[in-house]
Amino acid sequence: MSNTEKDDWRERIESEIRDKKNELSGVNSEIAKYEKIRDELQKGESSVNTYISTLNSSVNEVIDSYDVKGGTAWAGVRSTVASQEITFIKNKESDYKTEVDDLHSKILKALESVNMTLARLYSRRASLERKIQELYNLLY
Repeated sequence: MSNTEKDDWRERIESEIRDKKNELSGVNSEIAKYEKIRDELQKGESSVNTYISTLNSSVNEVIDSYDVKGGTAWAGVRSTVASQEITFIKNKESDYKTEVDDLHSKILKALESVNMTLARLYSRRASLERKIQELYNLLY
């Protein structure tokens, strides 16, 4: 191989290394972006889990344990009105719980999608890093 051919070969390898490094930079940027998204989704999931727990312990248990039966201090009309109000509150709570469960489900699906994207990006990064190393090995 002549010196000109060697120089051309070397330049092609160096050019390919630069191209792979540029691609790697883009992949690393995408990884950083999706890791931030994943972190925010995880915070959101944690918050929703806290809301669900609070709803169960601070709302449902209080409503369920409140005694408004006739024959108590709530006897008569007050017992009926209180029972109707508790039913109304339970219905609203059920609507709220449905919405929270739906949000939780959407967050989990989004997390799954982000994690799949990250796995693909991590794999691509590893592949690029290997390819760059192989190209360097050709030069040195």
